[in-house]
Amino acid sequence: MDATIDLPEGWVDRTVITYVGPDSGSGSPSLVLSRDELGPGVTPGRYAAMQDAAIRAGLEGVELVEERETAVAGLPAVVMTYAWAYQERRMRQRVWCIVRGEQGYAVVASASADDFEALRPVWARALHTVAFGD
Repeated sequence: MDATIDLPEGWVDRTVITYVGPDSGSGSPSLVLSRDELGPGVTPGRYAAMQDAAIRAGLEGVELVEERETAVAGLPAVVMTYAWAYQERRMRQRVWCIVRGEQGYAVVASASADDFEALRPVWARALHTVAFGD
């Protein structure tokens, strides 16, 4: 995003960028990139636990299907995969949690369970292109 706001003291930038794909008939898949100010010493595992708590607080009946360590943009990361139902629709979501300095970045891929695996190349390309400015 090219726009910025001069924030008052004590305010933090929690940028969220959302990308939405075409609707294949079962809803539009999405990729969300968010940033959080973490402070010193927060590991990718701790950041992932924070993201997990937020997901569980925001979604009823969510199930953690997989959690593992990985790397994104050359940095250690944790990836978690979730499943849940929204009305009659079964959903899948994968969250990559990355820590760079004192900032946490979450890349969240969401789609219907029926479409999720077919979108793997989209998710992989997005992760391959993650870059951090200095």
